[in-house]
Amino acid sequence: MPPRAVKAEKIRVDAAQFARNQAQPIHQSNGDETRYPDRIGSYSKGLPHNQLGEADGQAYDALLNAMTTGDPADFEAIPLTPAANCPNGRRRRLTNPQAGLCFDLEGPDTQACTIPPAPRFDSAEEAGEMAELYWMALLKDVHFEDYDNDATVADAVKDLNRYSRFRGPKEGGKVRRSTLFRGFTKGDLVGPYVSQFLLRDFNYGTIRVSQKQHTAKPGVDYVTDYDEWLTIQRGLRSRCQQRRSAGTRRTK
Repeated sequence: MPPRAVKAEKIRVDAAQFARNQAQPIHQSNGDETRYPDRIGSYSKGLPHNQLGEADGQAYDALLNAMTTGDPADFEAIPLTPAANCPNGRRRRLTNPQAGLCFDLEGPDTQACTIPPAPRFDSAEEAGEMAELYWMALLKDVHFEDYDNDATVADAVKDLNRYSRFRGPKEGGKVRRSTLFRGFTKGDLVGPYVSQFLLRDFNYGTIRVSQKQHTAKPGVDYVTDYDEWLTIQRGLRSRCQQRRSAGTRRTK
């Protein structure tokens, strides 16, 4: 065997043994899954739901069983909302639910890394996060350059300062126009909201890559009534998806 092949094998074996000998983290839960028997605090999109938006208990338990066994057959056995319940007979499947079970050939194993648990469903921190998301929706059509003078931005800042456990970035202990919707890593409060480097095209070998993206059209809102939300929660095609599909067909 060539010397380089032997050396390459040793490097990889040594790296694997090093990773194996590291302390494994404890993956913490926020407790919502056991706190709420109806699963209202847990992600359940795509599973059958009743008219109150509560996930079917047997379907959710089947999802938990599949995550525990890791058996592909158990994932295929997870009950989904019958396509017959959708007007056009189409539904969405679960998106890559086995991703956390894969193995990486480079770096640490996926399950050797962890992140803090999400805030509890009944916590003040969760309330602050939800309020921030709703304000993001209300301000989605406002340009960042208009934040200094926009009245709705002022309302958002005032409201978010009312939440005792809002963890978004602040200056002097307060949410301000200049910190609204910013990140919490080093340097996120410096400069404009969008880095100018993200507006520049770049070359990847001989391929020219544009970093500009098509964004949502202004003045167009989705999921604005309960029935459409429930349809999406059940994993079925919503009215807005049907409209977009119809529009695509007309332009061909």
